[in-house]
Amino acid sequence: MCGPCQREWIIRIPDRYVSNGAVARKTMELGEMNLEVELEDEDQECIHH
Repeated sequence: MCGPCQREWIIRIPDRYVSNGAVARKTMELGEMNLEVELEDEDQECIHH
């Protein structure tokens, strides 16, 4: 990967962490994400003007 591209990671959130309203009933701990790593199924969008 090279150049200033937008990176896209898809993180599936289980239904038990999704709720309606302004206050979350349960939060999901994602831990730390190393943005230097290139994921196998990572997508990117490069728009050069």
